[in-house]
Amino acid sequence: MKLILGLGNPGKEYAKTRHNAGFWVVDKLADDCGAVWENDKRCESKIAKCRMGRQSVMLVKPQTYMNESGRALALLAGYYKLDAADALVVQDEMDLPPGSLALAYGGRAAGHNGLADIQQHFKNQDIQRLRLGIGKPERSSERKDWVLAKPSAADAQALETAVDFAAQAAADWVKDGIEASMNKWNRLKKQPEKQQNPNSQQQS
Repeated sequence: MKLILGLGNPGKEYAKTRHNAGFWVVDKLADDCGAVWENDKRCESKIAKCRMGRQSVMLVKPQTYMNESGRALALLAGYYKLDAADALVVQDEMDLPPGSLALAYGGRAAGHNGLADIQQHFKNQDIQRLRLGIGKPERSSERKDWVLAKPSAADAQALETAVDFAAQAAADWVKDGIEASMNKWNRLKKQPEKQQNPNSQQQS
């Protein structure tokens, strides 16, 4: 089984904020495969199970709030007998322009509290990540307000398109693994208007 965990905060007040980009991607994946979200109180998460090709996949939205995302992932990994190699964490990323995306294997949390908590729970294990760009404010002191605010209309449009691409990248990770997916998708981490679907490019 593979696990795709979107980072975000539960509750309507956070639903459209930048910090919930990870939730948007797993919601898109659930819609694409007709999966239904269920509460898993044991693992403090909402989960939706589906199949992608021959692979069983569990989509996850932790209900612990962002700063304790690692606890939810640890509970899931323990109950379902999974390790870090079976999981892809989908996160918002201030160091990428709004609407761009990139896959990563390992690396620092770079101030992302949800990822930092996951790394705390999974010491000495490289975390596989799908990073969805949300841009950043001019002043570092404004970063907390930035991630908890709704994106501008232009950024929201770029992010909506990028969520579709991110869902495809996550599906590729399930099928092909992290290295092949990085090679395919990371060349597209430019400004959102320059992004194209690599599947479309290959068919042309």
